[in-house]
Amino acid sequence: MRVKPVPAAVDELRAPEETKAYLRDHGLPRHAPLDFEFVFPEGRVPTLAEALGVPEAPALRRYRKLGQDAECHVCLDEGQAGAVYLVSVNPRIPTLFMNSSVPQMAACLEAAGAVIEELHRSKEGVASGARQAAHGSRLREALGAIDARAVASDTVWDAIVDQVRTGML
Repeated sequence: MRVKPVPAAVDELRAPEETKAYLRDHGLPRHAPLDFEFVFPEGRVPTLAEALGVPEAPALRRYRKLGQDAECHVCLDEGQAGAVYLVSVNPRIPTLFMNSSVPQMAACLEAAGAVIEELHRSKEGVASGARQAAHGSRLREALGAIDARAVASDTVWDAIVDQVRTGML
C-alpha cells in the first residue's frame, strides 16, 4: 500500500517540482524495506517541529517529516533543495544524508529491498563472508547508479551497505 499527502500539502513544500510530482503521483510505500514507515497524518507533510510537538525548535522547522525507522525521522530538507535526511532528536545520533531527492530515496528503498531479500534467501544454512561481501558490493553498485551521493561515506546507505557486507542484516 502506498500513502500520499494531499495535493495542497505537496504544493506548499519548498522542494523541486520532480519531488512534488512524485509525491502527488506515486506517494511512498506505507511499509518499506529496512523497517522504514511512511505516513502523512491527515494528508499533511508536517515540519519535524510540528510532528514532535516542539514548535519552539526552529532548527527542526526546515525538515518535513515523511516517515521514520525505529529511532529516527525520514525528512525532506527544505533548506537543501529537497534532499532527504535521517534525523534524530537524540544528540548522540547524528543526522545523516539519505538521498538527493524523494524519487531517488524511493528507488533506493526498492533496490535495497530486492538485494536484501536475495541475501536472506541465499542464507540457507550458514552465510558466508564472501556471499555477504558480494551482496554488499551489489547493493552499493545499485544504490550508486540511482544516487551517487547516497553511497558516499557517512550516509544512511553507506551504513546499510556496511551492515549487509558484515552480515548484520
